[in-house]
Amino acid sequence: MNKLLNICMTVVLLGIFSQNAFALYEEQTFKKAKTAFEKKQLTTLTKYTNQLKAKRYILAPYAEHWLVSARMNQLTDKQVLNFLNRTPDYAFNQGLRAQWLKKLGSKNDWAQFFAQHDLYAGNDAGVACTYWTGKSALGQAVDREMVKALWLSGKQQPSQCNRLFKDMAKKGVISKANKYERLRLALLNGKTKLAKGIAVKLPGISSKTARLIDRARKNPERFLSRKVASFNSPFGVELNLFAVDRLARKNVGKAVRTFKKVKHKFNQKNRATAWGLIAYRASVDLDPKALTYYGYASSAPSLTATLASNDVYLKRNGWKARAALRAESWKTLLSFIAQMPPVQAERARWRYWKARALKATYPKSPRQLAVADDLFMNLGQERHYYGWLAAEEVGMPMAGSDAPQHMIDEHEVKRIANIPQIQRAVLLKKLEMRWQAKSEWFNATKKLSDTERLAAASYAQKIGWHDISINTADNTTEFHNFDLRYPTPYRQYFQHAASDEALDEAWVFGLVRQESRFMDYAKSRVGASGLMQLMPKTARWAAKKKGMRGFKRKNIHDVRTNVALGTFYMRHTLNEMNGQAVMATAAYNAGPSRALKWMANRPLEAAIYMETIPFNETRNYVQRVMANAHLYAPRIGAKLRTLKQRIGTIPAKRN
Repeated sequence: MNKLLNICMTVVLLGIFSQNAFALYEEQTFKKAKTAFEKKQLTTLTKYTNQLKAKRYILAPYAEHWLVSARMNQLTDKQVLNFLNRTPDYAFNQGLRAQWLKKLGSKNDWAQFFAQHDLYAGNDAGVACTYWTGKSALGQAVDREMVKALWLSGKQQPSQCNRLFKDMAKKGVISKANKYERLRLALLNGKTKLAKGIAVKLPGISSKTARLIDRARKNPERFLSRKVASFNSPFGVELNLFAVDRLARKNVGKAVRTFKKVKHKFNQKNRATAWGLIAYRASVDLDPKALTYYGYASSAPSLTATLASNDVYLKRNGWKARAALRAESWKTLLSFIAQMPPVQAERARWRYWKARALKATYPKSPRQLAVADDLFMNLGQERHYYGWLAAEEVGMPMAGSDAPQHMIDEHEVKRIANIPQIQRAVLLKKLEMRWQAKSEWFNATKKLSDTERLAAASYAQKIGWHDISINTADNTTEFHNFDLRYPTPYRQYFQHAASDEALDEAWVFGLVRQESRFMDYAKSRVGASGLMQLMPKTARWAAKKKGMRGFKRKNIHDVRTNVALGTFYMRHTLNEMNGQAVMATAAYNAGPSRALKWMANRPLEAAIYMETIPFNETRNYVQRVMANAHLYAPRIGAKLRTLKQRIGTIPAKRN
C-alpha cells in the first residue's frame, strides 16, 4: 500500500514539475520573442511566435501582435483584419487598429477605413486627421471646428495631419489668421522648430526670415532693444511678443524694464497682449505685482471659443486666477473665473474657489451666500481634495464616509481571478511588462460593476499588486471599501518608523500612498526608488546621518530600510519647515529651498499656498498627500481633525 502511495505521489510531483518546466520554457520563449521585436529581428520573432502559438501560450497573441505591427505594410488587409477580429478584448487591439486605419487612409481605401472606424474607440490624433481627410476626399461635410481644434495645437501633430491641413488650407477652412494663431501657440509652448515650420507656410516668410525665431529665443533682451523685427508686420509682432515672453520667463523685472522702452512701438492691443505675457510669468513666479500687470492687459483681444479651450491658454487662465487668489483679492478672482471657458470653470478646483470667493466678498447678499452654499454642497458630494474641503464649509460628512462598507465576496474574487484578461495582466506583471499589464487590467475592469471592481481590487491586493488594487477600488461610485482604497501594508514598519521619528503615522501613510501606492519596486523617471521614492543621493545622506553602516544602493529597495530612511527624511523636512506638514510635504517632493521660496510675506492659508505652488506635479502631490493623511487618520485610530485644521496656516516668510 505504501509502495503504491509513493508511486502515485511521484507521478503527481512529476506532473507538477513538468507543468512548471513547460511554463518556464514558454515564458523564456516569450521573452526571446520580445527581445527579437525590440531588435527588429523579424525572422527570429516569427520563429518564436510560431512556437508560442503551437503551445497555445496565453500571451502568444502579444508576440503575434508585435509581428503584425512590424509587418503591417507587407500584410494584406484580410490578414490584419483576421488578427484584430481574433483579439477584440486585448489591450493592444485599439492601438493596432489605429495603425491599420492610418495605413488604409494612406492608400485612400476610404470604404474600408470608414467601415472599420466604427469599431475604433481611441483618441489618436493621426486617426482623427485621417478621418476628416477621408470625409473631404469623398466630398462629405467636414466639421470645421473639429479640424481647427486639430490644427490649433501648440505641439507637433502626427504626419497624417499634414495632408489634412494642406487640404483644409487650400479650401479656406484653415485661414491665414488661424496660421498665425498656431504660430503663437507654438512659440508660447516653446516649440520653436514647429513655429519655424508654420512660419515658412505664411505668405512672404522665407526660411531665412523664419530663423529670426532663434534669435528671439537666444537673446530676447537684445532682440527687443535693437528692434530686430518690425512692430507693424504680423510676423514681426509675433516675434516681438515671443521675445517679451522669453525674457519674462527668465527675469520678469528685466522684461518689464525692457518692454517699457519699446512698448510705444506696439499698437494698443498688442501692447496689452505683451503685458498679459509678462503678467503670466509674474504670477508663476508668485510676484506680488502680477495683478498690476494683468490690469495693464485688460484690453487684450479676446480669443475664439476653440482657441480659448486650448491647453496653452487654459494654463494661463489658471495662473491669472491664482494671482488673484494669492493676493486674496476675492472680487478679482470671481471676475477671472467668470472669464474662463466652461470647460475650465466647471472643474472642481475653480468651483471650490468660486464658492470661497462668493462667501468672502462684500457686500454679501442672501442670494450670493445661497449660491456659494449650493456650490459647496454639490462639490461636497465628490470624493477628492476639493470635495472634502467643500464639505467642511457646510458641515457635510465626507462623500462615501457614511456609506456602509461593502463586504467582499470571496467566490466573486475567485471568479474575477479566472477572467482571461485578468490572468494576462497578472502574467504580464510577472514578466515585468508593467505598462501592458496595467492596460490589460484596465480593459478588464472598465466595464465591471462596483462590486466586481471591489472583488478585482481584493484579488490585486492578495497578490501584492497594491497600486492596481488602490486604483481599482478608487474607481467605484455606489459601493465602497475603504480598506482597499486606503490599505496599510507593512504597517509594522511604518508604525515603528513613525514612532522613532515622532511623525504623524497618517501623514506617512498618506505620503507613501501618493509616492508609490506601496509598490516596493517603484522607480520614477528621475531615479527615485522604493516605497518612499528616495533618490540615491538622499538615501545615502539619510543612511549616513542615521548611522546606518554598510548601506549600498541596492538596499534602497529593501522595504524596512526604505521606510526607515524615508521617514528620517520626512522628519528632516518637517524640522526644516518648523513643523508645518504642508510645507514639509512640498519639500519632500520639490526640495526644501523651493518650499521656503513659495511662502508669502504674510501668513497664508495653507490651501492658498498649495494652490499657488508653481509646479503642477508638486501642487497635485501635496494636495493628495494631505487628503490621503486626512482619510488615513480614522483608519489607523489617530486623532481626528478637519482637513482644514490638518493643513493649517503657512507662516510669513522670514526676512
